[in-house]
Amino acid sequence: MRHGEVRIDHWLMTAKVVDLPTIVESLKTIDGKGFYKTADICQMLICKEDDDQTITDEDSPQKKKKDKVEKKYLWPHGITPPTKNVRKRRFRKTLKKKYVEAPEIEKEVKRLF
Repeated sequence: MRHGEVRIDHWLMTAKVVDLPTIVESLKTIDGKGFYKTADICQMLICKEDDDQTITDEDSPQKKKKDKVEKKYLWPHGITPPTKNVRKRRFRKTLKKKYVEAPEIEKEVKRLF
């Protein structure tokens, strides 16, 4: 659902929707002084002019978890040049949860009470 084709006049480009690292606000002005928020942008459409129409592993149907976002759709950069590799430089990696058995937790709760 994240791949497609974009046609502009006589050009045919392949497109992919990617997730931006953060939410970007879109602002609009009418009088040049006051700004109004118009939208929150969290995805971007990347278009490439490719003549090669090869089938990749992305096109093959697979079982995918709906809750987890795939890494190939996470855009590592922002939308401006200073935010290049911002996902690696600014945000920490997600920690894996440690699973502790329930009896140990119950004992600790009883001890604290």
